[in-house]
Amino acid sequence: MLVELKDRLTQAIRDMKNSTVVDESVVNECLNEITRALLRGDVPFHLVKELVNNVKKSANLNNLPS
Repeated sequence: MLVELKDRLTQAIRDMKNSTVVDESVVNECLNEITRALLRGDVPFHLVKELVNNVKKSANLNNLPS
């Protein structure tokens, strides 16, 4: 199960890294993939939600190109 989780997380980051422009939709898609992977890996929902909220705060999505 951990290998599958690692592969899904790696793929989500790789997809975002390979985007020509990292905008809000790319970040949201990456976070959605990470969320799905973590929930499939039995990570508690409240921890996943906290992680997503912290990433969004840190990424400052309002300052990304539209």
